[in-house]
Amino acid sequence: MKTLILLLFPFITFAQIQNSKAEAAVKSGTNPESSVKQWSFGVLYVPYYSGTVYRVYNYQYPSNPDIYSVSENKTDLEAELTYGFPDFRFSLSAGYSSSYEYSNHQEHEDYFGSQSASGYVNTMGLKLLDFTIGFKSYFGDLLPERVSIYAEAGLGKQIAFANNNYEQLFVEPQPGEINEDNSTEYIEELNSPWHLNFGFGAEYLFNESLSLKSDIRVLYSSVAGDFTSRHITENNNHYVTEERTFRYFTTKIGLGLNFYF
Repeated sequence: MKTLILLLFPFITFAQIQNSKAEAAVKSGTNPESSVKQWSFGVLYVPYYSGTVYRVYNYQYPSNPDIYSVSENKTDLEAELTYGFPDFRFSLSAGYSSSYEYSNHQEHEDYFGSQSASGYVNTMGLKLLDFTIGFKSYFGDLLPERVSIYAEAGLGKQIAFANNNYEQLFVEPQPGEINEDNSTEYIEELNSPWHLNFGFGAEYLFNESLSLKSDIRVLYSSVAGDFTSRHITENNNHYVTEERTFRYFTTKIGLGLNFYF
């Protein structure tokens, strides 16, 4: 909350200055700018986001991948560009989030002169870019002056960039043994859904150039992925293929600012 207040403070100060200028123009008998501003650029802070993240664990061969679906309550930051008229606007928005996990586990034992060692290094990282095109329909006459509500809908695509690596330590490779899989690509596929968005929000106009907005959106997402792996030795060939499809709903609640120009 403190971070949000610090972000909003300079913009609210700017709005008060613009408001004072407009009031001074009215008192002096000069009409303030009244042209319709067709473009806007907004920043939306999402303190609550019930997002779904898929992770894959495949620690030994041959094996089937273990998929974990994690519903996370996290924050997000989005930018939005709109074009149109007071009652209807087209929109293009983009968001970004990331996570990273690293672990290095080692065990060493010396038992009556017999030494042994084991361990692993595991790295997991995920960067998510999200793009949405849509529209907003405003209903400015339903609430008092300076306040307008709107309904919105859109179509979006999330693009994932994954880092997924598991390596066993102190293990000598066997001659001719091959262990391969596409777990990184599989994670990227499962976290790159298409989604339909619909929701509603409200804007409070400080002046003709700046507004405070808040909205709630529901996202219906659909995603599919294909996993393949192979484990080859001198005496055995083992192949694994798996297809997964997921469909789910998520919710975003945000607060931000719009600049009209």
